[in-house]
Order: sequence, then C-alpha cells, then structure tokens
Amino acid sequence: DYLNMAWFFQAVRGIVLYMAGFVLAPLIASFYKQPELTLYIRFAFLAIFLRSILSPRAHVLEKQFHFFKSVLLIQGSGLIGSLVTVILAFTLRNIWALLIGMVAEYGIMFFFSFLLCPFLPRFHFHRGYFLELFHFARGMFAVPLLTFVAFEADVLIGGRLVNMVLMGWYS
Repeated sequence: DYLNMAWFFQAVRGIVLYMAGFVLAPLIASFYKQPELTLYIRFAFLAIFLRSILSPRAHVLEKQFHFFKSVLLIQGSGLIGSLVTVILAFTLRNIWALLIGMVAEYGIMFFFSFLLCPFLPRFHFHRGYFLELFHFARGMFAVPLLTFVAFEADVLIGGRLVNMVLMGWYS
C-alpha cells in the first residue's frame, strides 16, 4: 500500500511539474527571444514526467544493496538513450535527435524500472501513508526543477548571452 501511494503521489507530482513546464514554455522561449523553442521545451519536459512514473521499487535498489540492478537501470538506459541520440543525429540532423534521445532515455528507464523491479500500481488511498508522504515531500515538490536550474544555470544564462552576442544585441 505504501509503494502504491508513493507511486501515485510521485505520478501526480510529475504531471503537475510537466504541466507547469508546458505552461511556462512560451515564457522560457521568450527569455531567449526565440518563440520557436516553445515546442522543443514542451517536448523536453516529458522527461520530467517519465522520470516521475518509474517503478517505486527502483528507488529501493541501493537501500537493499542491489547495485548491479541499480547500475543496469541508470547506466543501461543512459547508454541506450545515447545510442538512440547518435543514430537519430545521423538520420535527422537537427535538434529533434537530441530531444528524442533525452526523452527516450527516460522512457527506457521507465520500461527497465518495471522490468527489473516489478510493480503493478493499484490505486488504494491510504490516508496515513498519504499524510506521511505529503509531510515528507511538501518541501521537495519542485526539487528536480530547482536542481536542474542550479546545475544548468550557467548554460541557461550563457545560452541567452551567446544568442545576444550572435544577434548583435550585446557586445
């Protein structure tokens, strides 16, 4: 019951974060003064949703010292996602190769998580587990988004400045 509640809690969180990204995509694109980025940004945010619906048993692998499965899940999906990206880069020769590769990596991770750590989600609302998860997670709702911004701030701001230099808006 706890894993079911955790999975649904995480899935709802992923849906909310994806929808927030979907709505904010035009604002992000306008930050770069490139409205055509909106579609790309919206597609890229699918990775956040896919990451949120992994098997909850996958998060327990390291705790139970199943490092082989953990490495296989994370590194295996990363390797296959990279291969997909490289193959698509040679065939598509555009930004979609990178975006599809990234989203494919998380889609593969989703598939592997249920293959390596079987779990069949069933919705059964348990008030006690929900409250426990809510109290634990309420301060961490947007952690993935904030972590991404923290680690990629230089790229985000650099992308804006480089674009401005190339367009002659900044010297």
